[in-house]
Amino acid sequence: MKIITSILFRILLSPIIILVIGYLYFQDTRKAFLLTLYIYTVMTLISLVFTSFKIFVSMSTFNIWGFMKKSIKAISMVISLAFYWISFVIIWGTNFTF
Repeated sequence: MKIITSILFRILLSPIIILVIGYLYFQDTRKAFLLTLYIYTVMTLISLVFTSFKIFVSMSTFNIWGFMKKSIKAISMVISLAFYWISFVIIWGTNFTF
């Protein structure tokens, strides 16, 4: 249950909070969504670096449960990031400038 709530927080709540702050700053939905994507991408890449290190440690210590949990977390981060970028491209096209 803890892993599911962690994934839901990382996928849903974190980008929504950044989106609201970006909208309050820019007063434009596209710019706020783009800012959210940039920040979320950087946060995800940093998390993936640390998660890949944790996966390596779990593999080297033969911790199968830790390996599975961290792998699911990493895969969900990549899938959610791809989903957000694809939704941006479908809605607003490929204009990635502010």
